[in-house]
Amino acid sequence: LRSPTGDVVEVIREQIGFRRVETCGRELLLNGRPVMICGVNRHDHDQHTGCVVSPETHRLDVVTMKRHNINAVRTSHYPPDPVFLDLCDELGLYVIDETNLESHGRYRELLHRPEVAAQCLERLTRMVDRDRNHPSVIGWSLGNESGLAPVHAAMKAWANASDPSRFVQYEGAHRYGLTDEDTSTTDIVCPMYPTIEALQDWSRRGTDRRPLILCEFSHAMGNSNGSLADYWDAMCTYEGLQGGFIWEWIDHGIASVTDEGKPFWAYGGHFGDEPNDGAFIADGLVWPDRTPHPGLLEAKAVFAPIRVEAIDASRGRIRIVNDYEILDLSNIAFRWSTSIGESGALKVPKTAAGDCVEVQLPVTLRPGPRDSWITVVAALRAATPWAPAGHEVAVGQVVVPATSGARVARRPTGTTDDERPDVVVSANGEITSIVWRGRELLAEPLRPTIWRSRIDNDGVEPGTLGIPGVHSTWVRWNLRAASRPVAALRRSERRGVETVTTEVSIDGVVFVQTTTVAGRTIGIECVATVPDTRSDLPRLGHRFALATGAEWVSWRGRGPHEAAVDRTASTPLGDWSSTIDAQYVPYMRPQDHGHHPDSTTFSINAGDRPLVTVDSGPGERFSFAVRRHSDEALESATIPPELPDRPDTFVYVDHLVRGVGTGSCGPDTLPTYRIGAGTYRWSWTLTLHG
Repeated sequence: LRSPTGDVVEVIREQIGFRRVETCGRELLLNGRPVMICGVNRHDHDQHTGCVVSPETHRLDVVTMKRHNINAVRTSHYPPDPVFLDLCDELGLYVIDETNLESHGRYRELLHRPEVAAQCLERLTRMVDRDRNHPSVIGWSLGNESGLAPVHAAMKAWANASDPSRFVQYEGAHRYGLTDEDTSTTDIVCPMYPTIEALQDWSRRGTDRRPLILCEFSHAMGNSNGSLADYWDAMCTYEGLQGGFIWEWIDHGIASVTDEGKPFWAYGGHFGDEPNDGAFIADGLVWPDRTPHPGLLEAKAVFAPIRVEAIDASRGRIRIVNDYEILDLSNIAFRWSTSIGESGALKVPKTAAGDCVEVQLPVTLRPGPRDSWITVVAALRAATPWAPAGHEVAVGQVVVPATSGARVARRPTGTTDDERPDVVVSANGEITSIVWRGRELLAEPLRPTIWRSRIDNDGVEPGTLGIPGVHSTWVRWNLRAASRPVAALRRSERRGVETVTTEVSIDGVVFVQTTTVAGRTIGIECVATVPDTRSDLPRLGHRFALATGAEWVSWRGRGPHEAAVDRTASTPLGDWSSTIDAQYVPYMRPQDHGHHPDSTTFSINAGDRPLVTVDSGPGERFSFAVRRHSDEALESATIPPELPDRPDTFVYVDHLVRGVGTGSCGPDTLPTYRIGAGTYRWSWTLTLHG
């Protein structure tokens, strides 16, 4: 801009880029190649300044996304700060730029009014005019959850005519079901929260010849993102499915302190605001300080551009698959390790995008009493603008399963064969006391349980604001009830082995439990019968609490962070250790956490001194959690500072735990990850140390 005298008054510089975006049949193409959208929805949010976000924080978001294999962002539900788009241009993220338009709760009426049509169109045109030079923007969104009105067709027509280089999407065309629609309001199929079955059915029908990209799926509220890998398997298998956007990036908490000065993140209701949606804004893949949730680590594993497949795992033959859309593997360094301690560098050929290569490792893993495995880590060979050299891009694992029924010989140290604890078993199936070397081991009895503390995806307590979910059913069934005897206790002793058999019921679920005490080892064998009337349980297992002194837990199973039966892609099998305090996962609203499925053993230590070891039965696996907080404490707290500061250690040993699903705003836990009616058998042992 020059003044009347010719002097330069203002200069605006804008970077531009070149790429070709097109839809061709059921494929979205970038520069002629199909692209899988590994996306996330994002708002501008800062824990201290709310919707005002610094350039440094914008950059942290983009860098963190890139480091976790996210390649796309939907700017829910308004155009973002242009600084964010500059960073997406620079570091490489695809963007769906969304019009600032939502009539939530007025789907069928508001946008049908002619007096708002001009305002709707203006919001779209201002966004397109402002952001059209950003090459990272590959598509325009007409807004969110605003029904379906004639103005949407007008908005799409304007965008297509003004900018034919991008597609237009609008979820409202699918608001009333995933059915084949006309193309007057959206160039792609972009529903929110359909089931996997609905996606498969849409693909099989084949009548809609547009690509399908989920504008929202896998609601990341609290301990969530179950079945993300199942969604992705469908995406990679069925024609026309090209990924989607997880809801959402960040927990919208505000940094606060209690009256006692303890920090926490405030949510709805903490500001005297009525009505409110409670913790429903705590639905992100990262905490408000940008620390990743376990759900983000799961997304990183599921979205990983490099896969490891078994050809013959026992003989060390594997396949490396390059799922990058453009890049070869020349900037990836590979290393391998095994469950028996072998390791080394792995030489992998250049391998073009979309190709695979077979590799032979110098290992042999024979089936035995334990699972064995090969783990392959793929890391950056050289630094990129978003990550240093050595950054892990993907971790793959192939497993040689244990031989069924094989036993592992164990001999605890520091004890003698003739030592035996004093164990008290009550008629209601509880081990009420274990006295070992003059000291009571238990702070709470070891007892069967079918209850676990609520997670956000279970729903809320009856009568409170939120989605009822399955939790209200569990409360109605009274699954918290204590066990009651249904048969007389039977006790026997032979050759120094004491055996106690109990038969108890917890609200209709019958446990027949045999407890044996042989030396310093207590064995638990259990048969549980779940009736049809209780065909969806939270858990099936045991709980107890240890007295003070426990500090560390080490285990063989999934880790290093928490997992769930329907969220295991990011938790390879391994030998792990952690402080018990570090097992706590600080969700903004306290809830169940800390589980490690597919485990075969864990030990609890006081410093370097072992206290107890739990082993699975022959050829079996269990899920376990070791933490400072009981189910009751987690359910009664609304923020982390309300949790009691207790020195006890709560231990959960489970045959099964219900998957976490994504039911707070999406499909519930898949049936395959639920605990249905039937008869279940399992066993485990508790070994005492000095």
